[in-house]
Amino acid sequence: MKQTDAIWITGVGCATSLGLDFASFADSLLAGRSGVAPVTQFNVEQQTSKIASSLPPLPAPAGWDPEDFHRRGHWDQLMLWCGVQALQDAGYWEGRDRVRIGLVVGIGAEWLQMWEHDMHQGGQAVNHPEENDRGRVWTLRTAL
Repeated sequence: MKQTDAIWITGVGCATSLGLDFASFADSLLAGRSGVAPVTQFNVEQQTSKIASSLPPLPAPAGWDPEDFHRRGHWDQLMLWCGVQALQDAGYWEGRDRVRIGLVVGIGAEWLQMWEHDMHQGGQAVNHPEENDRGRVWTLRTAL
């Protein structure tokens, strides 16, 4: 591929307790809605916390075989849901088989992993996320 052939495409796909598409998610955020609610998916009687931010069951994305989608595990369904949405948002769903496409996936849990790792090492990064106890800026590599 020549440098002149390179293209950049931006599309967003999301699945949150505040909405299963970017527009719904953004509207919920701007309206100040909370995505936290009582847990109903399992018995929480013996749990300390009885509230959480949960996803509803995901429908098969438009253009995906529903039977195939629902046979997959929850993680695969989430990645497919968001990936299909991102390609549709970018206008590349129909032409996805004619171009090379890279996707970036984030689950929003990277800082939690770093803080937990730091805590087990005796650090206080959770209280000071901008730096660890040695004064260095945190990077994802720090904890992994």
